[in-house]
Amino acid sequence: MPTWLFELTGEESDLRTIAELFSDTYSISTRDGKCHLSMQLALLPEEGADAQAAVEPVLAHLNASAQVAHGNHENVRLGGMVCLDPGGGPPTQIISATGLRSQFRAGGGKLIAERLLAAARRDAHFDRALYLFGILPQNWRGLSMVLDAAKDGNKDLKFKGWITPSLIENFEKTANSFKALGHQARHGGVSKGVNRPRQTLEEARGMIRTILEQWAKELGSQPHVAGRPEGEDFRN
Repeated sequence: MPTWLFELTGEESDLRTIAELFSDTYSISTRDGKCHLSMQLALLPEEGADAQAAVEPVLAHLNASAQVAHGNHENVRLGGMVCLDPGGGPPTQIISATGLRSQFRAGGGKLIAERLLAAARRDAHFDRALYLFGILPQNWRGLSMVLDAAKDGNKDLKFKGWITPSLIENFEKTANSFKALGHQARHGGVSKGVNRPRQTLEEARGMIRTILEQWAKELGSQPHVAGRPEGEDFRN
């Protein structure tokens, strides 16, 4: 089976975080001075589009888990893709895809990240929420979609004790209000909605991180959790 090397691009600290958090789960290494995620796929070099489709959900989960574990993580991106010939032939290059902030990473991130990935394998709603958190922009619309997925998987989300109910209420009133956010809002109508934001975007992002972290912890504490039905894939 061919081995595919997916180059990961981004800030050095973020690439290092991905390698540190997931080296026990995925094959992540440095090759020619570049960070690569290695996957064995039954795909030929001419099936590069399918290979990219296979790695993007994985990368989304890794980014989302790192974001929850470390709030200042910025998503790493997919760069070039290389297909290695299992027969020892020359590798095939498929495609080349072409701020200042704190570099501090709190301890305990590896445990959190592993817990998130384990929860995604056990619960379809969590899998979808984590995927969306990792692949969508961290704006009001993207965070709203993650919250929608969390609501699907948790009845009475506001009252589970993970966060105060007012946080979700303030998020929804802000995210849905054009009067408060202008073009950044989830909706364009002005007949309803608050006049000013009830929450900052950074507070909203922190709320979603907390929900995902606590949700994963709850799933991990349950001995029998219904996982994704056989054959079901929300990305289809």
